[in-house]
Amino acid sequence: AWTIEETEQFLKQAHRAYNTEANDLLLTALGTAIQEWAGIRQVLVNLEGHGREAILPDMDITRTIGWFTSQFPVVLDMGEEQNVGRRVKIVKEGLR
Repeated sequence: AWTIEETEQFLKQAHRAYNTEANDLLLTALGTAIQEWAGIRQVLVNLEGHGREAILPDMDITRTIGWFTSQFPVVLDMGEEQNVGRRVKIVKEGLR
């Protein structure tokens, strides 16, 4: 379990090193853990989004109600790379 301070550091500071989002770091950690635990380099995960991202700059979604759930598969490929920074970059690029 993380302390309040560790959680705040993760949410507010950790992403700055690689210009990432929390999901990039969490998915990199998941892929790394699975590779170390099971020896699997690639793992398929199904991600879910709330669908309320501002995708179109001219569309105002502030007056809409509800979620527009979207699901999409993502392959976390840890490859042979052992450098954490490089892994974060690979996952970040894969998600974009």
